[in-house]
Amino acid sequence: MLPIYLYSRNSEKLKEEFDKKNRYLQMKYKDDKERLAAEQMDLMKKYGFFPGGMKIIPSIIQMIFMVTIGSILRGSIALHSASFLGWMTDITKPDIWFLLPTIFVMLMYIQISSTVSTPMKKIGMILISLVAFFIISKFSVGMLLFFITSSLFASLQKRLFGV
Repeated sequence: MLPIYLYSRNSEKLKEEFDKKNRYLQMKYKDDKERLAAEQMDLMKKYGFFPGGMKIIPSIIQMIFMVTIGSILRGSIALHSASFLGWMTDITKPDIWFLLPTIFVMLMYIQISSTVSTPMKKIGMILISLVAFFIISKFSVGMLLFFITSSLFASLQKRLFGV
């Protein structure tokens, strides 16, 4: 997942640059809509952007992984009632103690809170975390272990590579 993450991060940096220049163009040509449209098209060509963009591709790839893991967990007879670690006696069923959803939401909160600056965004982030908790609490233990592991790896990649 590192190449996808790095591609996505580089794309975000280019998008920030693009947005900054686009805002400048909007201020410069606020009275001349035709010239603004032409300059914006030139800017999009320069950065290789087009309306809609390719930002959704990494998300689609991640969704494919999640659906595949979910299918494997639901369909594998060998995993049903197979003992795992501690309270996780069946990784195909949801966590009855809600420990893994809590851990995941805490990780999500920590990762997002480092990027949020305004109090209003922090409130929104807390609400999103609570909604995520109720959604993922129904996921299987195996799926939650995948989410937690990939979240930890993403944090590690961010610290190691500074992206």
